[in-house]
This record gives sequence, structure tokens and C-alpha cells, in this order.
Amino acid sequence: MQQGINAQSIMDGYDASTGLSDASKEPRCYLWTDAFAVCNYLQLYTQTGEQEFLQLALDLVAQVHLTLGKHRRDSLRSGWLSGLKGEQAAQHPTRGSLRIGKELDERQPGEPVDEAQEWNREGQYFHYLTKWMHALNRLSRVSGKSCYNQWALELARVAHTAFTYTPVRGGAKRMYWKMSVDLSRPLVPSMGQHDPPLSIGGLLGDAYKLVQLIAAYKLDETVLLESLLRNIQSSLESFARHDSLNHPAEYRLAFRELGLAIGLHAIRRMQNTIKQRREHFARARQLLAALDRLSSFCRLQQSIESFWLAADHQSVKSWRDYLDINRVMLATSLAPDGYLLL
Repeated sequence: MQQGINAQSIMDGYDASTGLSDASKEPRCYLWTDAFAVCNYLQLYTQTGEQEFLQLALDLVAQVHLTLGKHRRDSLRSGWLSGLKGEQAAQHPTRGSLRIGKELDERQPGEPVDEAQEWNREGQYFHYLTKWMHALNRLSRVSGKSCYNQWALELARVAHTAFTYTPVRGGAKRMYWKMSVDLSRPLVPSMGQHDPPLSIGGLLGDAYKLVQLIAAYKLDETVLLESLLRNIQSSLESFARHDSLNHPAEYRLAFRELGLAIGLHAIRRMQNTIKQRREHFARARQLLAALDRLSSFCRLQQSIESFWLAADHQSVKSWRDYLDINRVMLATSLAPDGYLLL
């Protein structure tokens, strides 16, 4: 394992490599990675009090909006996705939502689907947009500037309207997995294709957000929380049975595993919050018992982090091919509160 590696040392240079602090470089934005990077900079600012980290978070948000809030340079269309212009567009940068930031332009209407290529094509993902909403809300809380929370709300409205629909024959609402850049048509109409570690990590993070909301506002959501914890336990048990963490580095994707590691950090935090605000939680004893069962999986978090901190594991192609997202999520796992806190 590399010695002296922490979140700050991993994030050092990320701003330059993505064009954030180097005007000579073309900005390189990818919505998922940048959402985690914003949270990392906010955590570093909270830990150190150094203004430069807050400024990096502010600058990164501006760069993402100016890049992913507009059509690609190689697109037939130009300008903001919202269709707004001038000062009005700048005041509402998320009103047209945000594209993913993929390498290739989106599949055009009538063009046949190439499932292997679709992964590399532009569009919009709802689960990326929710990560950006969270990053904006975190920035609003840390900076004290309400505009970021307002932009998160505007993004939520347009994304929910575009991605959700009611089947023709009725029934529960469903969601499209991937939409076109202008949100006019689904590119992948299925409900979801989440990777197991990322999904479990996401559920853990969502459960902790719910715990924080119950603790702060005395919400009557114990039934939902218990359901989440049961689903998390069954998912973790299934993941552990597959034993994928014993595969060689070249057959593993770090960012997926690190998504799980980040979520596993939430278990102890949920336990501590419920113990400290026990009076706000109905069935606190049962909730703590459920979390105690989940805590047996916390060892996976340290195992994943240690594995991907090792220099020889960072030399494999699967690490280098996804360098930005891998190192940003590793930094998040080493200092997770910037992302896990509301």
C-alpha cells in the first residue's frame, strides 16, 4: 500500500488535469465524477478551512454548467440545453438539465442501437442527475449561497418530468434508464441497469440520508428505513456470496467497488445518529439490531480501499482507463462525509 495517501493528495492535480485550474486545457467534464469531486473539495474545505478548496468546488460547478449544460461542440445544435439565452440562461443553468459528458455524441433518431457503443454515447442519466442535485445542495449548505439549492430544485423538476412516465395500461410509474440530450426521447427505455456494488453503496447512502432527515425533522419514516435496511442486508449477502473481491485487479473496476466502500461508511454513522437521537426514532432498538447485522460487512470497506491504494493495482489497465472516476471515488471513500452528509 502507498504510504501517506489521503483524500487531499489524491485530489491534488485533479483540477489541473480537468482544465479547472489550467485555462490552456479544454475543460473535461463527466457529471458523475464531478459530483463526487465537488463533495470532496467541500470536505477538504471543512477539514482544513482553506478557502482554495471551497473555490475549487465553486469553480467546478460553474465549469460543469457551462460545459454539460450546453450542447456539444460537435452537435448540430448549439447553446444551452434549456433554450434560454444570455443572463436568463446563466441564472438558470440546470433548467434544461445536464448531459452526461460521454466521449461520443448521442445516437440519432432512427439510428440502430449498438449496445456495446451506447455505453460511450452522450445522453442523460437520471442517477447522474441526482448525484449532481446532491452536490449542489451540499455546496449551498457549506457556502451559504441559496442559488445552488435553487438550481438543484430546478434540475429535479425537469429531470423527474422527463424520465418518469405512467404505462399506457396504467399501474405504477416507471422510469427510462437513459434519455436524449434534449430529453425528448428515451435512448434506453428499460428501468435500470445498475451495477451491484454501486447499487448497494447507493442504498446505504440513501438510508443514511433518511436517518439524518428523521433525526433532524422527526419524520415518521421508520417503516421505509427498515425496508431499506432489509434490502441492503439481502443485497450484501448476495454480493458476498459471489466473492468478486478476490479476483485479480485487471478483472475489477475500482469505481464500482469504491461506490460500495463509500456506502459502507454510512453504517457506523447511522448507528451513532440513532443512538444520539434515539427519541426521534420509533423502533430504535430494532433499527440498531438491523445495523448491527450490517456492521459485519464493514470489513469490506477497508479491504476495497486497501486494495486500490496499492501502487501495483493502480498500474493495471482497468484503473488507468477510468483514472478520473477511480481516483475521485477513492478520495471520497477516504473522506466520505463530504458526500454522505446532507
